[in-house]
Amino acid sequence: MTACASDINERRALPATGPLSVGVRRAAAAKRNHRNLPGSSPLVEIDARTGGDPGTGPRAAIRTVHIEMTDRIRTFVACELPREIRSDIGRLQEELRRRRLRPKWVRPENLHLTLRFLGEVSVERIQPIAAAIENAARGFGPLSLSAKGIGVFPGVRRARVIWVGIGGQFLQLEKLQAAVADELDAAGFPADNRPYKGHLTIGRIKKGIDARLLAESLTEFAEFETAAFTVDEVVLFRSRLNPEGPVYTRLRTIKLDTH
Repeated sequence: MTACASDINERRALPATGPLSVGVRRAAAAKRNHRNLPGSSPLVEIDARTGGDPGTGPRAAIRTVHIEMTDRIRTFVACELPREIRSDIGRLQEELRRRRLRPKWVRPENLHLTLRFLGEVSVERIQPIAAAIENAARGFGPLSLSAKGIGVFPGVRRARVIWVGIGGQFLQLEKLQAAVADELDAAGFPADNRPYKGHLTIGRIKKGIDARLLAESLTEFAEFETAAFTVDEVVLFRSRLNPEGPVYTRLRTIKLDTH
């Protein structure tokens, strides 16, 4: 079981020439200039993948981003979903749209199963975090899960989050999450005391929503369930909040035991 140390390789379905390649040259020039600045902080190159599935698209343009050690980045630990499961949930979101529910929907490509949200951490702590996740993953094999059911937090009348639940080996998922939380706590990232409620956030409600319509929709799709899928890795992500929506970047990937 190894942690795949990826450095920030941003893959987008863009031509390899154009603004992105200009950005690469500018990043390289910035790195050279940075070395010449007195008292400058060391630079770290982090490997990252953003959006969609790795290596897809007509041509994957790659950009290396240089981050100063003093920078802080927003991070979380999660398991990714197969493309077909995200597509199934995307179709569920479309059905809910047709019933005039208007939350801010999470884009299907951004759906993930969160194990732990860390918030902002300094870049130099990425390696200790990855080591803690790797320790937690020891002894856990791949999990067979499904996306199952639909609900809201905290309740229909004051709903703020619409979620899809998790079926399959949920008890094993809870044990994996607890192990991750314990190892991160030992590494200096204390967990909150709220019980873990494994779910997939599919929509966020910023304004009021028709409680009657919402309740009817929850009843109508209560039996929603996808095919089973396998989770065989845990990922440390970077999250960048943009006006058009968050961008999630893989920082480290830890494989679960396959023996």
